[in-house]
Amino acid sequence: MKPKHVVVIGSGSAIGQAVAEKLAVHQITVSGISRTPVQSHSSFAHAHAVDYATADWLGLFQQLQSASGLPIDAVLHAPGYAAIGPALTIPESEARQMLEVNFWLLSNVARAAATHWSSQKQAGHFWAVLSIAALRGIPEESYYCAAKAAAARFLECLDLENRQAGRHFNYFCPGKFASPFRSKSARFGQGASEDSGGSTVDFVARKISSAILSQKPVKVIGWRENAIALADRLFPHLYDRLVLDRRVKPPTQS
Repeated sequence: MKPKHVVVIGSGSAIGQAVAEKLAVHQITVSGISRTPVQSHSSFAHAHAVDYATADWLGLFQQLQSASGLPIDAVLHAPGYAAIGPALTIPESEARQMLEVNFWLLSNVARAAATHWSSQKQAGHFWAVLSIAALRGIPEESYYCAAKAAAARFLECLDLENRQAGRHFNYFCPGKFASPFRSKSARFGQGASEDSGGSTVDFVARKISSAILSQKPVKVIGWRENAIALADRLFPHLYDRLVLDRRVKPPTQS
């Protein structure tokens, strides 16, 4: 049965807004929570701007349920933060910020969703937008990969602990797609040669909204990303040797 009320965390992001638009087309009530106020957006029936670091997530879920008059059937978690560059060039403050946003924020929201659904004695689906970086190492993205991988393992554990009660915790792993996220990322060091290409926001949003509507998990998004995941299982390190090694610039001799 498709959800009637979905809460989008990170409703100010390109992917958050795109998914909300596609869900609203199906007459689903979409509530949004963002770090900064979102300009009037017809896809969101209710919207809140909060400080992610101090937010009372359980209280927010209760507020949105009361405001809409509908139980929260699903939560989509979309915030993320990245600092790009060789591991040795990333300041500790940036590394901690990546763990704070990509892991600790997600775990706090997921725990609150689990607690909310448990208190309401209802089922629910939690979906997180992670990255192909959650599944493998990528040069220039060491701390980002580590944080996303930690988030993935946490959600897998939470799902195992809650699935018998009908509460599910899943994640999506898209590759790079054309949104402001990567262009706004902090950059350090001389940098590797950037890989070109990628999906569109609309393509990723269609895959995510389809999974939310059908309640059927889809982990990896994109034909290239699925090919990489398959190659990693069948031929370990092949993608590293054929592609990633060529992207890394040799270190400068001192």
